[in-house]
Amino acid sequence: MKLLDKTLVIICITLVGMVLLMYVASQVILMGSYSSMENADVAGKMDSALRAISYDLSMLDTITVDYAYWDDTYEFIAEPYITEDTPYVLSNLVDTTFEMQRLNIVVFLDSTDNIVYARAYDLDNERFVDMPDGFIEVLKQGSPLLRSGSDESTHGVAMLQDKPMLVSAYPIKNSDGNSPTGGTLIMGRFLDEKGIQTLGDITGLSMEVMPYSGTALPEDYRNALPRLEEHGSVVAEPINDTTVAGYTIIDDIFGNPALVLRVDEPRSMYIQGQNSVIYYILSLIFAGIVFITVTVFLLEKTVISRIAQLSNTVHLIGAKDDPSTRVHVSGNDEVSLLAETINTTLASLQSSREKLFASEQKFRSLVENIGDIVLEANDRYELTYISPNVKKVLGYDPEEVIGKLIYDFIGIEDAARLKYMNIQLFATNVPIVLIDIEFVDKEGRLIDIELSGTKTIDPQGRIIGFHGVARDVRERKRIERTMRKWADIFQMARIPITISDPGNVMLDMVNPAFSQMYGYDAEDLYNIRFEDIFDVSCRNDLGKHINRADIEGHHVFGSRHVRKDGSVFPVSIDISVVKDPQGNVLYRIINVQDITERKEAEEVLQAANDELAKVVHALQDEVAERKRVEEQIAGSLKEKEVLLKEIHHRVKNNLQIISSLLNLQSGNMNKESAAAFRESQNRIKSMALIHEKLYQSRDLSHIDFAEYVSNLTSYLARSYTNNPRVNISTDIREISLGIDMAIPCGLIINELVSNSLKYAFGDGRTGEIRINMVMDGGKYILIVSDDGVGLPQEFDFHNSPSLGLQLVNTLVDQLEGTIELEKAAGTTFTIKFGEDGLREKC
Repeated sequence: MKLLDKTLVIICITLVGMVLLMYVASQVILMGSYSSMENADVAGKMDSALRAISYDLSMLDTITVDYAYWDDTYEFIAEPYITEDTPYVLSNLVDTTFEMQRLNIVVFLDSTDNIVYARAYDLDNERFVDMPDGFIEVLKQGSPLLRSGSDESTHGVAMLQDKPMLVSAYPIKNSDGNSPTGGTLIMGRFLDEKGIQTLGDITGLSMEVMPYSGTALPEDYRNALPRLEEHGSVVAEPINDTTVAGYTIIDDIFGNPALVLRVDEPRSMYIQGQNSVIYYILSLIFAGIVFITVTVFLLEKTVISRIAQLSNTVHLIGAKDDPSTRVHVSGNDEVSLLAETINTTLASLQSSREKLFASEQKFRSLVENIGDIVLEANDRYELTYISPNVKKVLGYDPEEVIGKLIYDFIGIEDAARLKYMNIQLFATNVPIVLIDIEFVDKEGRLIDIELSGTKTIDPQGRIIGFHGVARDVRERKRIERTMRKWADIFQMARIPITISDPGNVMLDMVNPAFSQMYGYDAEDLYNIRFEDIFDVSCRNDLGKHINRADIEGHHVFGSRHVRKDGSVFPVSIDISVVKDPQGNVLYRIINVQDITERKEAEEVLQAANDELAKVVHALQDEVAERKRVEEQIAGSLKEKEVLLKEIHHRVKNNLQIISSLLNLQSGNMNKESAAAFRESQNRIKSMALIHEKLYQSRDLSHIDFAEYVSNLTSYLARSYTNNPRVNISTDIREISLGIDMAIPCGLIINELVSNSLKYAFGDGRTGEIRINMVMDGGKYILIVSDDGVGLPQEFDFHNSPSLGLQLVNTLVDQLEGTIELEKAAGTTFTIKFGEDGLREKC
């Protein structure tokens, strides 16, 4: 890359970095300020929305106080009997009153907080309706709406089953306000979507409210709630690039969170801030482009052109390879100083070249007259020089070798070794490498070469190649290989071998097999006469065998030898004689073999081979049979598993059909009969749930009882109670039951929890139902308890007419367990049974 291009790249990178830095800074500083302003604006809009709701509530207060401080109302509340035909009702509590005042409920309480008269009106359908569900719950003991004995009023938001209502309560007095409180007047209007829309139209805001405890809160409400609960007040959350939403919590008359109010606001400030940042960055980029253009122009005129001239001159000198030429650049700056430095370098180079030429001539004369091959290679292992002796050793002319890889003239295995040695040479401080390898001469023959070399380093310390000497070591290698071969053969021979002199004295040439066979150490056999290891009865024949070997040069015969421990064994002796050119015996090579051991070994080996073949055949048959049986078992298990899952699935479906039929039939019955059918549905549901868990489980014989109980109690809670303040908790850890035990346990829990939900928490009573199950000493302990109203002390659950408790006693008996009832602080049933306690029941 040219210097001008590099300069341009550096300036561009600097400009881009500066633009990015300024963009990040503007995002952090400017957009942070705009975000703060946006949050403040959202808080202001939220304050306006809250004031609108407060204003609507104050208007309701005005209506309520007008009716509460009125003589007609005071007289109305004092009447002993109030009916729909009461004049006050006919003249004041009519549909026009509700429509004009936008009222949904009007309730009159006497001085003891009992409801004297109540009326509800549907503004959408313009008709009177029943009192809204949940209103009576708002009037429970301790409600702020109960004003008996108080001269103060109250107002706020009341939640009627997740439906918000603005309510206002005032004590009822005469028009002067100096009479005793005759009761309480409560008026309310729903804060529904239509009402919120009306307030939004008045304030010009986009408003929306959602119940705080609603089960289907939108995702943005759920994301804002944790911050609202942590920080309170108002939380602003961007919805998208054009809209921001503010959230706040509105408490009900009990001081509990009731509603989440959301106000949407356009992000005009944020968009304005984004536009400002874009205009700022574009201005910065334009200024940078102008700066780059001016800078490059000045650099080209003052620096780059002179450096280019200097570069061209140096390039011409290099092309001519003439260091005597000099460069010329005018001026008195760094460029002219560089020109002077180049001239000085050229002068030094010219002097060095002359000295190098003289040294090279001397080196060539020395190298070309030695018997070894001198070579040089670069760092890519390409030969750059080789001495003329390569012709004598390998048959190549030097010109045929120069420029080729040194590995081209080496065998594949030796090439790999040489590469590894070169890597070691270049990677370490090893000064020289010495390796014996085989070169391939021009005719394809392998030549033994001893190669020594060292790495070549330039003045800067960089490795630029290596140089070395290759020596022809064919003759030396041949001798070494011959000697090593015979030595290896002698030492590694499995046949005992020794060498004796002409007088039959064993020399220090005894191989390990020989000394091991006789039980001697090798040193013990040195200088011992060969006949000393023969059995006495065989020594007389040794002389004639040796004479025959000396004549024939080779002779084999049998005999008996004696080991160090005195044992005698048969041997086969093979004697080979080595003579000098005149025919004199130099030494004898004696091979000895224990024939008996070999024969015994052959017999044992044959017997072992026959036995091994039988064992292998039997094992193969056994493995094949085992594999076949395992495949049959695996297939059978798979079929049974699929069939068992199908059975559980169909049983669950059939039970579900029965439950549905009971549900359809209960729709045509009276309340008591329908309740009995529902109890039967729950029992069927508890059994169906077990089969559902089994066919969904990997283990078809057991179910996770904790998960089953959790699902069963959730179903019962939805089926029986309208009181959300009754909590059902379970504590069942690592218990797995089979179907025979799970169904009775499930039915027991179904009956006991159903009884608690039906009878223990009447009149909106709060409380908890607890289900615990543990394994203790081989016994299961199941505890079902509640903190409800409890059972009478004289109640005998063993003889109860209740079908549910009769079923519980029967199921406990079926499990061969025990059941105990504790009536203190609610009701607690404790059932104990063992793992093997199940028995069949008719």
